[in-house]
Amino acid sequence: MSSKTSTLDIQPIAGSLGAEIRGLQLRDLSTEQFEALRHALWEHNVIFLHDQNLTDEEHMAFASRFGQKFIHPIRQAQESDSPVDEIKDTIEHPPGNDGWHTDVTWASEPPDIAILRSIEIPPYGGDTMWANMYKIYDALSEPMKEMLEGLTAMHNFAHSLPQRIIDMMGGPEVVDKVLEIAPPVAHPLMIKHPQTGRKALYVNSAYVSHIVELPKKESASLLNFLYDHISSAHSLHCRFQWRLGSVAIWDEFATQHLAIADHADLLSAEQSRIMRRIEIGGSKPTA
Repeated sequence: MSSKTSTLDIQPIAGSLGAEIRGLQLRDLSTEQFEALRHALWEHNVIFLHDQNLTDEEHMAFASRFGQKFIHPIRQAQESDSPVDEIKDTIEHPPGNDGWHTDVTWASEPPDIAILRSIEIPPYGGDTMWANMYKIYDALSEPMKEMLEGLTAMHNFAHSLPQRIIDMMGGPEVVDKVLEIAPPVAHPLMIKHPQTGRKALYVNSAYVSHIVELPKKESASLLNFLYDHISSAHSLHCRFQWRLGSVAIWDEFATQHLAIADHADLLSAEQSRIMRRIEIGGSKPTA
């Protein structure tokens, strides 16, 4: 633990990333505690706190301490300026985030930080996993790293967008509006983190359509290798079991995450999984 986080009770949950912070209430942090919490985020990439039970107002007030709130392009297309996104797994809205991804990489300036809190949780299942994209990049061979230098990937909101998600959003007209607000954009495959300066792999199967500089066949082969590299690096993952009122805060540029849909068969009026998220900032990924 660094001197900047030594005032906190930090309990790592896995060897590569992720830590639970105990003994704090996010609605009532001193300046010193908040700064220590922020440094813990850069050190552990994702941090967790139980028994917070925040309201929307408290959630927004805490998030604002990190910086400007990010208004999701889907919210903008729906003509809402609320920074609060609701993620619902219900009978009407079955799970749709059960693949490795980083949020809103299809924006020209994706969010820096995400803060997610649990509203309703199933009796079991519905955990979330995170991957350390610094260490996943570090685990590549030197020739592979050299090849990735200078390559860019095209990120597209509508890439492999399921019809049920389109319907949940409000139809193809909303999708068209989102694409007007955030058209497809190319980002480097290897980025330098805006806060830490460390290199990280920045590519995900949810939103990347192709590598710009490569022919289609080569692009597909390289992307499939990178996706397998991410998903199979189990020692570079962590897994969090939610409780009612828990909060997760993660670094969007240093991680990917996966919402495990093993609770899908449980879904009923009493066994839904409902979360609320606020994202912070917006930075252009740089090589």
